[in-house]
Amino acid sequence: MSHKSKIYNKYKQFGLSYFAKGFFKRVLSPIVKLSSFYIMAIKDHTPKENDEEILIIDTEKVDDFFKNYHELNQDLERQLKTFLPSGSIAVLVVKNKSVAAWGFIQQSGMSKYAGYDYEIPKSIHLLKNLYVEPNYRGQSIGQKINLARINAIPKDMIPLGFVIPSNTYALRNLKMYGFEKQMVVKDYLWFNTYHKRSFKVLGQKELVNIILSGFKDD
Repeated sequence: MSHKSKIYNKYKQFGLSYFAKGFFKRVLSPIVKLSSFYIMAIKDHTPKENDEEILIIDTEKVDDFFKNYHELNQDLERQLKTFLPSGSIAVLVVKNKSVAAWGFIQQSGMSKYAGYDYEIPKSIHLLKNLYVEPNYRGQSIGQKINLARINAIPKDMIPLGFVIPSNTYALRNLKMYGFEKQMVVKDYLWFNTYHKRSFKVLGQKELVNIILSGFKDD
């Protein structure tokens, strides 16, 4: 993928504000660096059946998958080999015998996000690493992946997602399927030395307490 294509894809996903904020972050970075993300969850989760274009891949099915799909995106192949043994499953959209998009659900274990170690609580399943192949963008495939991932999570589990504020597409997409903001996490790094982190509660206290139990000290 060319440098120009990467910039265009970021513009399409995050908008002009992404580049403006990035400029000011670079200017202020010698003094303070701010990173933040929302934690979103579905409180009352009821899964439905997925359609025939959806493949669910776990450690028991991955070898057969590699035999049937030889020409894979290198990132997908690497993530399948890395994530599946670490407590995750993969959700794929297949069109014309090709993988059009994928995403993962981490069911257990440790996940790293924005410099944090997050140990998945027993009642939570975490959505991560959604990607749509360029040739399939603009066809609502991202929405299909998110819906399929939600439907792959059992009823007694809480679907959870971490989203940076500039990713307005992901925020809007998750809200469509019942996700609500439960917390906002902010991390200030002063002079590349001193950390100040804050967790602001936005949702239901009982649910937030479950989410918070996964954060581990550095």
